[in-house]
Amino acid sequence: MNKKYVLGIGLNLFDAQAILLEEGGKVIARLQAKRKDTTANETIGVILELFEGILSKTKKFKENIRGVGVALGGIIDKKKNVVNWPQRTGSSCVYISVPLKKYLEDKFKLPVFIENDANACLWAEYVNNFSKYKNIIYLFSGIGCGLLIEGSIYRGKNGAAG
Repeated sequence: MNKKYVLGIGLNLFDAQAILLEEGGKVIARLQAKRKDTTANETIGVILELFEGILSKTKKFKENIRGVGVALGGIIDKKKNVVNWPQRTGSSCVYISVPLKKYLEDKFKLPVFIENDANACLWAEYVNNFSKYKNIIYLFSGIGCGLLIEGSIYRGKNGAAG
């Protein structure tokens, strides 16, 4: 039986990393990148750099990668499968919507799961350390917050809860 692998890509304000994990959690490969800016274009560029870099570094595992998890700041609209990012225009901000899931799946031919960074951290803490608790408030660095209610992530109407 072939082993199964998952790829994780996580971004915060200052850096980002990609990790290929074997089932059971053993780290097979890791790749890191520094972030210069937090614009949507820079964020997508870093995701692509990490995605391409880790796949290049671990070519022999690609056919056994079952999926990719991407955790990043922003509002994740799970119904529309888009990421909404604030983008500075002069002295104000607007939100831009990016169909990042579809773009990455089309480009890399792998299933992609995108989650807000605070929700991803909340879920990891819940599963690994606090599974006996069904209601958790997870405060993340910056302004992020994840909410677990009755064992499920609470997202709000358009994914902006927390």
